[in-house]
Amino acid sequence: MATRTVISCVSHSIPGRPAERHRTLTDAACQMQWNRTFDPSQDRLVTRGRFQDKNVRCFLLLDNGPVDATDIDVMHFAWNGSDFETTQMPPRIVETLRKSYQFDPSQRPKGLTDAEIELKYGTERSLKMRKQRILQCIRRGEVRPQDRLFLDENPDIKIEIEKEAGV
Repeated sequence: MATRTVISCVSHSIPGRPAERHRTLTDAACQMQWNRTFDPSQDRLVTRGRFQDKNVRCFLLLDNGPVDATDIDVMHFAWNGSDFETTQMPPRIVETLRKSYQFDPSQRPKGLTDAEIELKYGTERSLKMRKQRILQCIRRGEVRPQDRLFLDENPDIKIEIEKEAGV
């Protein structure tokens, strides 16, 4: 049996340091479901939203079970600040899961690379988008290796982003 758990919350309602809120909520969800903390060897996680900011609607998608499962139990919970409440899944979330978040991660649509984004949106706009993404990753403490390399190769941008992030 496979399980898909969708959790919606408001960012500042999650206890703990802002940069660790998504981890706190993930571990709480795993405790509720399986009496253990998150285990990347058997769980798959996708987060959406700026968990580190205040008053932002965020989502957590937690999948467990074989990626080729056909019998998937889907549940939706809302975090109320201290506990999970079972809720009806909004139709827009059901549709988004169906289109973009297949249970098998290899079947999910791929995002654009930085080079493809630059081709599509132009240099100025793509640079702004990249800087925003890197800033969010810094705030979450999850900077990708290719973004670290980009910052090392562009010291002026690195200074600008670190200043804005408060690093």
